[in-house]
Amino acid sequence: METNNQQLREALDHILDRYACDEVGEQIQQIKNLAQKYPHSISLVHEAIPNKPETFSFNCYQHSFDLVNVEPVDRIMRTRPSVFPGREYVGFLIDNSLREIRVQDAQDGDHVTPLTCVLSTRGKSGPEPSNQNGN
Repeated sequence: METNNQQLREALDHILDRYACDEVGEQIQQIKNLAQKYPHSISLVHEAIPNKPETFSFNCYQHSFDLVNVEPVDRIMRTRPSVFPGREYVGFLIDNSLREIRVQDAQDGDHVTPLTCVLSTRGKSGPEPSNQNGN
C-alpha cells in the first residue's frame, strides 16, 4: 500500500465535501468503495449518526490528537460546553505549536490538516492538504 497517496487524499477530500450535512452517512460507504481504486487501511472507529446525539462520542479532532476518554478533557467538556476540540482548537495548534512539513516527509503520527476544511473558517483556504507535525 502506497503512503502519502495524493490521489487518495484528493478523493477523500471530495467525499468529505460532497457527502456532508444530510448526506454525511454516505461517507462510510464511499470511503469503503475507495479501496477498490486506492487500497487503504481507513476504517470506521465509531459512527456518529446525525440527529442521534447518543451516538456522538467524540469528533475526528479528539481521535486524531488522542483526546478520547481522557478524564481531564471529558471533565472540561462537561463543565464548560463552549470549550471543545474543534476547528478553532486545531487552528490554535497550527498557529502556536505545529509546523508544516512536506507531504513526502510525513511519518506515522503526523497530522494531515486539509486547509480547505480547517482553515476556511479562519479566513484562509488552500487547495492542498498541509501536513502538521508537533515534534
